[in-house]
Amino acid sequence: MNHYINNCDCLLCVDPKNRLQNELIKEVSQELEKEDDLEDGCFIDYSDLEKHNEYQEPTGLIDFSPRKKESKGLKVNLKIRKFPTGATRDTSEGKLEYARFMSPIVIKRYAEYMNLHRKQSDGNLRDPDNWQNLFGDKHEDVCMDSLWRHLMDLWLINKGFKNEAREDLESALCAILFNTQAWLFKILKEKCGGSKS
Repeated sequence: MNHYINNCDCLLCVDPKNRLQNELIKEVSQELEKEDDLEDGCFIDYSDLEKHNEYQEPTGLIDFSPRKKESKGLKVNLKIRKFPTGATRDTSEGKLEYARFMSPIVIKRYAEYMNLHRKQSDGNLRDPDNWQNLFGDKHEDVCMDSLWRHLMDLWLINKGFKNEAREDLESALCAILFNTQAWLFKILKEKCGGSKS
């Protein structure tokens, strides 16, 4: 059986689950003032005892290691988030923050705009995702033409010519969002191997 700290037989040192932590402790221990309690062979570090006697509120991200360690091909990242309640979670670093990139009030207003325009000129109600069928072989041209019409309305309103615009400001912005989304949807659908029509 392998022992990791001073040939200690205690469960903390021998347990394979603690191997990585023990290796880190061993590295740090070489640089710290150490004292043997003469009971089980484990070294106890008293150099900063006074610091540990004072309660400290956990703060955000805690890094137990100065670097990532590899153990038998397994990559281990010891960065975690610890909360005052005692709960812990993996770091959010590198993850997409959908709820913060978007605004619920904007999405709600956009949905209201889309719902208002579901009724077609023939009186029929189109499906909410009808636009995902795309607009034929000239999908991009259809999006560009519509985008420019609504962009002109936005430009007129912005320059003080509200009476010259065909629609109000919010409708113009929602229409611009619709056309850019429809165009981007086609690009991403083809990129991901989806059908072009």
